[in-house]
Amino acid sequence: MPADVVEICCKPVGLDSLDRMDVDALVLAPFQDERPLRGAAGYSDWRLDGRLSRMILAGGFEARDREVLLTDTLGRIGTPRVFLFGQGERYAMDLTRFQRSVERVLQTLDRARMRSYAIELPGVDPGPVSVPQAISAFLEAAAGHPGTRVELLVPYPRFAELVSEIAAGERGVKILD
Repeated sequence: MPADVVEICCKPVGLDSLDRMDVDALVLAPFQDERPLRGAAGYSDWRLDGRLSRMILAGGFEARDREVLLTDTLGRIGTPRVFLFGQGERYAMDLTRFQRSVERVLQTLDRARMRSYAIELPGVDPGPVSVPQAISAFLEAAAGHPGTRVELLVPYPRFAELVSEIAAGERGVKILD
């Protein structure tokens, strides 16, 4: 992997992607007021036999803004570890908070020496942050962390097309097929 760029490939959110991922970690970003878990978090919870939901119910992780939890996957999905980054209340998400959250995620992954990860962008579909804004903000932030490989978990094919279109103007980002 080139050390001066971040490599990004888009994969559909789903059980098949979780089973086949080949990354150091899966990043999940649930909201405090969103139950049951949705998207990649919901699929992961399914694969982990409800383990994430049980942690939430027991108070071990509440998904508060800036709350972080690292856990293992017991070999039930294609990566050994899951980072949970709480997003707080969904209604409070806006572009500024999204950008802050993404940077916090990327800094945490750098400190943990994660060179590859899978992530679904929080609060995007459906959500208070528009898809193009979120993609642009994520790509800009990711470009500041070269030498990593990202599996971006996307909810639908047009999302992946937008990633490619927006990335065309972003330095330090290479989109993989």
